Amino acid sequence: METVKLYNKYSKSINLLIKWGYEVFISNTNEEDKIYFDNFMWSAQKDEKIYTEKDPLRLLGLIILLKEYPPEKATEDFSEEEFNMFTESYLLKPSKY
Repeated sequence: METVKLYNKYSKSINLLIKWGYEVFISNTNEEDKIYFDNFMWSAQKDEKIYTEKDPLRLLGLIILLKEYPPEKATEDFSEEEFNMFTESYLLKPSKY
């Protein structure tokens, strides 16, 4: 099995968002203006809606999910019992990579 590396996917994520008509921005959230990777927030704006995430790949994923499952069509949240059953079914296992 081949492991997918993310290092070259950030620029492709940004390019895809721009291709789809989004304006993409990056901002530094550190109040002292020190630049640390963890302090960046990526935003994409289109049709007066702004989406924000910690990196461009997550931002792309968020926008794709919201296109497929818009909040207006959301159903009720999981009940506690359904949530427990769901999370037990998908326990994370350590990867050897």
